[in-house]
Amino acid sequence: MKRLNERFQDFSNALKRLEEATREVPSEIVIDGTIQRYEFTFELAWKTMKDYLEYNGIVNIEHSIWLLYICKFIRYYKTYEK
Repeated sequence: MKRLNERFQDFSNALKRLEEATREVPSEIVIDGTIQRYEFTFELAWKTMKDYLEYNGIVNIEHSIWLLYICKFIRYYKTYEK
């Protein structure tokens, strides 16, 4: 559980930084940085989801079912932020 909480906190921080990047005045360097932050945030989201699923005993699942868990995770994140 500790690892999952740490991973979730890392993801939350990365998402906040991505949101900050989207508020910048667009320029080539800002766009490149925003894309890089997006890629990093996306990767952390997948790793967090993997940890979450493993913590709940789900290890081998089809890719199509990932979408359902992502939706649940996003809903959890929005609840957590309030």
